Amino acid sequence: MKDINFYRVFKDDGLKLGWKHAKKDFFFFLQVFVLVGIASAIPMIVNWIYGMPFDTPNFGDVISTLLSLIFSFGMIKIFIHFVRKGKADLKDLRNHDWVRFLRWFLTRIVTAVLIGVGMVLLIVPGIYVAARLYLYEYYVVDQKLNTIEAISASWEVTKGHVWQIIGIGLLSFGILLLGTLALGIGLLWAIPTVKLAQATLYKKLTSHDEYLA
Repeated sequence: MKDINFYRVFKDDGLKLGWKHAKKDFFFFLQVFVLVGIASAIPMIVNWIYGMPFDTPNFGDVISTLLSLIFSFGMIKIFIHFVRKGKADLKDLRNHDWVRFLRWFLTRIVTAVLIGVGMVLLIVPGIYVAARLYLYEYYVVDQKLNTIEAISASWEVTKGHVWQIIGIGLLSFGILLLGTLALGIGLLWAIPTVKLAQATLYKKLTSHDEYLA
């Protein structure tokens, strides 16, 4: 993958495709965000029903966390389906291979620990590790890889591309910041654009298409 320029693929191909679907399929993504928002609001809804302060812990926290994880897994599937098929279904948010879901959940924990350890070691190692693990979720969700295999796949494919991935991170942050400054409403377009661009990069790498630097 040495000849593939990650930043160019993300910026030129990914953002173009992401913005196209963010506009064209706006109401689809709106439904996704509404469902995710409802899942996040369950603890507050429970407290409102029982007349308790909104920040009081309750059983809704467990339900909210579980649904948020299920939907997070599903959103990665949705982004992959869009870049491969040009469409996705709301069922992708909840119809999962649960063995693969558990592998994804375990991999999230392991990568969080690895990045956390790196951050403790004066931040720079943490940024490096985060860059090398940039695509791990796509490997574990899209392919039948276990935790070690998914982490190894991301680590291998990102070798020599750390600075390009850092550039992608800064560009993504800028786009999301603009979406936030647009009264937060802009995130309805910014988030799909950025995540679809990331999925486009993953697709490019796994399809072995040439994209010369």
